[in-house]
Amino acid sequence: MKAGLMEIADIFVVNKSDRPNADQFVSNLQLMLAPAFHSHHDPIPIIKTVASENKGISELAEKISDLLSHHKQNDNRFWLITERAYQLIGKKRMKGIAKEELKNRIKDLDSKGRFNLYQFIKDY
Repeated sequence: MKAGLMEIADIFVVNKSDRPNADQFVSNLQLMLAPAFHSHHDPIPIIKTVASENKGISELAEKISDLLSHHKQNDNRFWLITERAYQLIGKKRMKGIAKEELKNRIKDLDSKGRFNLYQFIKDY
């Protein structure tokens, strides 16, 4: 096992699980993963397969599909929360700034030929 690999995997696949000691390997893997469970809401699945016999492949496909669906739902949720946070931050930063005052400053600078939107925003 490579250092750090145990912490980043979302699914472990033990292929050739029909071989002697495969169950012992899975048990040892579960013991090795136990400290990593605190960073996951659910235990990391360990799927036993025998690819040459097509055993466990449908279960693996189902786990991958579930995982992808779960990540997509979480990502969408975080984008929605991010958008709301962005709006609230903008609203808070604009508190106390009157549009009429902005318009008057812009109009004044423009009448002097010195208005540049990006510089105005930077200076404001």
